Amino acid sequence: MQASHYQASVPEKLTLAVCLDEYSAGKVDVLLYSLERNNPSGGVIYLIYEELTPQTKAWLVRLGQGFVNFKLEFIKLSLLDRHLLNKISLAGNHLPVSAYYRILLPNLLPEVDRVLYLDYDTLVVNDLTSLWQSDLEGHFLSCIRDLGVTIKNGWSNDLLGKYGENYFNSGVLLMDLALLRKYSLTSYFYQFILEATDFFVLGDQDAYNLYFKDAVKYLGVENNYVCKLFSSDLASEHRKLQEINVLHFLGAEKPWHDAATTLKKCCLQSLVIVTTARSYGLNII
Repeated sequence: MQASHYQASVPEKLTLAVCLDEYSAGKVDVLLYSLERNNPSGGVIYLIYEELTPQTKAWLVRLGQGFVNFKLEFIKLSLLDRHLLNKISLAGNHLPVSAYYRILLPNLLPEVDRVLYLDYDTLVVNDLTSLWQSDLEGHFLSCIRDLGVTIKNGWSNDLLGKYGENYFNSGVLLMDLALLRKYSLTSYFYQFILEATDFFVLGDQDAYNLYFKDAVKYLGVENNYVCKLFSSDLASEHRKLQEINVLHFLGAEKPWHDAATTLKKCCLQSLVIVTTARSYGLNII
């Protein structure tokens, strides 16, 4: 792709995707509000789901109606999508099946060329324009190395050998959907997951790392900044809040938890977003 001077299409407006089940749908309002508040250029947020109660969906619709910058679009999985996902074994990992919805994004969004995928336990604290406009340089994905796994966990070396330091986190992925469709990678990737899932410890994140090895562009840690890094001994990876685009709340502390706890464990901006969201009547606890 690089040799052919392929240039990815970069739409002016942001296009994001978040995958939900009933549990995460009740928590995603903090992320959605943080996107609305910090990205005045706006765009579209696709909410990918299998089943939501009428009450939950109606609540999300009302939330979206209050947004000025972003439009919420709901994409429900088809019966075929559900059938395919139900064939994936979840044994041995703690992830729900909704974690695998993202592998279908090239087909679920056939008219979209580029999408930024976010886990529902992320928090956007600055404008995402720089991340959105990143040059993928002919790669299928842009991603951020997972320092928690590569440095402290050790699993990345078991999985990738001498390339273990390149293990990335799948919670924030900038995806060239047009390129993924061009090579029909959804079907190939799906088949790979079916055949290799018994070897995964961290679910589809392991699958992404194995299948797309050497086919991803690595971005700075500020684009998927794990909150634990604030208090880690990795001084080289410490960042000021104004330097961070996306906070990722891996572990027990989540952005929808009590604001005081979030402030102590993470950062002031989280408190501002949470308390402001509450003032708008959002249910974020």
